[in-house]
Amino acid sequence: MKKFISTCLFSMLAVSCASNNTQDLQQFVAHEKAQPAGFIKPLPIQRELTQFEYDGSQLKDPFAIVIEKPLLADEHYGNSPTRHATQALEQYPLDSLRMVGTLQQDGEVIGLVKSTDGVIHQVKIGHYLGQNYGMITNITPTRIHLNEKVQSQGYWSDQLAEMALNSK
Repeated sequence: MKKFISTCLFSMLAVSCASNNTQDLQQFVAHEKAQPAGFIKPLPIQRELTQFEYDGSQLKDPFAIVIEKPLLADEHYGNSPTRHATQALEQYPLDSLRMVGTLQQDGEVIGLVKSTDGVIHQVKIGHYLGQNYGMITNITPTRIHLNEKVQSQGYWSDQLAEMALNSK
């Protein structure tokens, strides 16, 4: 029975494809060819570009990477940060660091600060934290006090900051 139905369907398909009744298609094509051609806007007139030859003698290299550095100590820009060897915790924003405790060794209080990568660092008075040249000025069992240097309109100013013990 299935063979009979599939044979009938195949034969009907073959008959419908074999018919040459394309009169409606030929009429449509003739009608479309008789229509006037459409209007295409002309291309805009290209203005001539002026050429510039870069010789490198007077102008900056347009492809050079320029990294602006903070101003150095200068009497015109007073209170600028002093040069020091960059320390590990200066690469992190201050709000991403967490105080997790303190130690006392030989009468000196040492702060324990956890960075975002999970490493716990020991810090002392005079060490630097954060990206604003924050120098540690005091460490108590519950807080680390810092003196940051912030630049605004070319001038440096001191800003006090502190980090509280994280109870988590």
